[in-house]
Amino acid sequence: IKAPVVNLTNLTAYYKDSVTNTLTNLTTDSVTVQLNGGQTYANRYSVVFQPAVVSGVTKNEDSPIKIYSNQNKLFVERSNNNNASISIANVLGQEIANVNSAQAKTEIQLAGTEMWYAFVKVTEGGKVTVAKVLMNNK
Repeated sequence: IKAPVVNLTNLTAYYKDSVTNTLTNLTTDSVTVQLNGGQTYANRYSVVFQPAVVSGVTKNEDSPIKIYSNQNKLFVERSNNNNASISIANVLGQEIANVNSAQAKTEIQLAGTEMWYAFVKVTEGGKVTVAKVLMNNK
């Protein structure tokens, strides 16, 4: 799937995977989806449109770091085991957790019973990746 030209002013098409909570820019990247027989994929994949101008923060799809949640667990997947600092804040900017990790996949258990947005900042070797993740206890 690729959409190098979308005739919508100031919008960009993204391929969304709701299980991994990732977006892929369809104007610059292509996506290949492997579907297996006997599995249900309803509501997992979609195409979403977002404003083309983003200031100050690199979107998660531009980074090799994957940041996603499942229930009240936050997952950060990196391509190496270098030291990284993972900071998690709520929408008010209050720091919820700060974890140092030297693992390629880090799992962080967070408390809570309500849905909320976590702002996750991963600092690794002078590079910073920021993502907004919906946390849900269900």
